[in-house]
Amino acid sequence: MNKSHVKCNVCDLNTAVFLSEFQPYIDMKWIFKIYECQNCGVRFSMRDPSTHYHEILHKTLGGGYSRHYDIAHTVKNLLDKGNLKKCEKYLREMSPVYAELIDFIKKQKSKTLNILEIGCSTGFITAFFQSHGYEIEGIDISESSIKYATSTYGPFYYPEPTKDHYDLIFHLGLIGCVDNPKSFLSSYLKLLKPNGVMFFNSPNINSLKQRGRLWASTPPPDLIYIFNEKSFRRMVNNSYEVKCIKQHVQGSGLILNLINKIRGINPNRYPMLFQNSYLENQKQNIPVIKKNIRKYLSGAYKAISKLPIEKKSYSEYGLFFTIKRLD
Repeated sequence: MNKSHVKCNVCDLNTAVFLSEFQPYIDMKWIFKIYECQNCGVRFSMRDPSTHYHEILHKTLGGGYSRHYDIAHTVKNLLDKGNLKKCEKYLREMSPVYAELIDFIKKQKSKTLNILEIGCSTGFITAFFQSHGYEIEGIDISESSIKYATSTYGPFYYPEPTKDHYDLIFHLGLIGCVDNPKSFLSSYLKLLKPNGVMFFNSPNINSLKQRGRLWASTPPPDLIYIFNEKSFRRMVNNSYEVKCIKQHVQGSGLILNLINKIRGINPNRYPMLFQNSYLENQKQNIPVIKKNIRKYLSGAYKAISKLPIEKKSYSEYGLFFTIKRLD
């Protein structure tokens, strides 16, 4: 075996090769190497276990987390006013991932389900379902996010699960953010009751390859794994049934590719917009400028993606799965 190969935590083989490296934040000396497994096709990076990346990003409200605080603030206002329908509409507009989750849980046709959200971040999804009468709790590794969610919505948030088993467990995009996806799934699938279901989405390697890109719009240290449709069947045993229930597509023509470059999706351009708040705190105009840039580009992206001139490609985070416990 070539000594330059490293181990892939999805297929457990030393078949991953080095592709490139980059520094995603201009004010942090975080440099990440990107690998791709030649056996299972998963692309990944690795984090320094001695650095508490997520805690740093949450405390500064920087990186990709600032959007979570914005959404949490809006959801809080809508729930306090009792505008549950407006809150649902808002979440659906914020992300097709939230829409898929809402539809999936509604299809269960029961509010007696015992539900766990893994990686609840600022807590708005857990709060949304809590307001609809579901028995749900959220967990997160970030102490800052747990404190924020609890102070904002109530005592529904913890660093670890509080129950032995759940009817439904969900996580949104989180599977790409954990150090060992196989170990992560094994740990939480054990918490499912018989016939219980885990629902989640994941970043899609087909999206990157279709567009000729190295990485997704969320850089390390947040996102460190990008999967294909078969990835999760490699990581669970025969006690569970794995289904890919949907694969989203979106516009990807010339105009949208240009917008993606401006947004900084190309790893070489990450420093333009993935700049965290250490620098922003010194230059108070930067957060406003960055927020407005993202707002207008996001609106333009949605509008242009609907035009017939735009080609269709796989969505970055549009792989949706269920894993059902059979025994």
